[in-house]
This record gives sequence, C-alpha cells and structure tokens, in this order.
Amino acid sequence: MSIFLRMAMIATALLGLSLSAAAQSATQNINLNATVVDYCSIAGTGTGGAQSRTISVTNGTVSTAGLTQVSVADVACSKISNLTLTTTNTGLIGPGAVTNFQNVIHYTAAASFDGAAPTLDTSAGTTATAATAGAATGTLTVDITPQANAQPMVAGGYSDVLVVTLTPQ
Repeated sequence: MSIFLRMAMIATALLGLSLSAAAQSATQNINLNATVVDYCSIAGTGTGGAQSRTISVTNGTVSTAGLTQVSVADVACSKISNLTLTTTNTGLIGPGAVTNFQNVIHYTAAASFDGAAPTLDTSAGTTATAATAGAATGTLTVDITPQANAQPMVAGGYSDVLVVTLTPQ
C-alpha cells in the first residue's frame, strides 16, 4: 500500500473521531428558584433595637411635653401591612394605689410609616392599628406625649412597654 493511501486512511480516521466527539456533547439545564414570603423587617431583622424614653415628673406632676421622637430607619415591608401600637400595661403603672393619689401615667402614642398613622391613647384603650399604603421601605416614627395627671402621683417607679408591630396583611 502506498504511503499516500495510508496517510489518507489515517486522516479519514482522525476526521471521523473528531466529528464523533462533537456529536457526543450533552446539555444539562439547572433550574434555580427562590420564594420570598411576605415580611416586614427593622434594620434587616424581625426585631429592632431597644429604645427608651423617660417621662418627667416634678413634685408629683407629670410633664406633658412631648418626648424625643423615636425614629427607626431601614424599615421594610414586602406588601400592605398593619402598623399596630400596643401598651403592655395600659400606661405606665407605678406602685399600688393610695387614696387621693394616682398610680398610672397615661400617654398618647402616634406612629407613622408609609401612610399608616395609628394613634393610641392609653387612657382609652390598649391597641391601635392602621394599614400602610402598600409595599414600602423607609423610616418609622413614633411620637409619645404624656397626659396630665388628675391627682398627685404616688412616689415610686413607673413603667410600660409600647410595642410597635408591622404585620403583612
């Protein structure tokens, strides 16, 4: 067999191998999915950092000056949500009742976030709720104004927790 014929057979064999290699390729698709459930977050978490405010009382008289506004940035809700204010004690509760003295400091709390503006008066109720306009990000604010006392205050410590909750509808 001539060298030319042998070279032609080898070239044909190599060409056949390269064509068959290309014909053997395969494809695998990988579908990626995620689900984001309805949520509200404060600073990227479900619970914001603790905030404290102090009501001034002088000689048994409650100061009715508004407290420094609570302002919480980086609030997000993925859909229309309820903004709820809840008092855990129906106002600031102090020591036991004493005749002719008062042992509760009532206040009004007004919150605001994306059109929701619930106002809670602790002398009239324990909760107030309003709905946001839609999905939103931004700053949540709460203004707290103490109410005047009708009688002198009992001496001692007073406390309440105002709970601010954002719940997707």
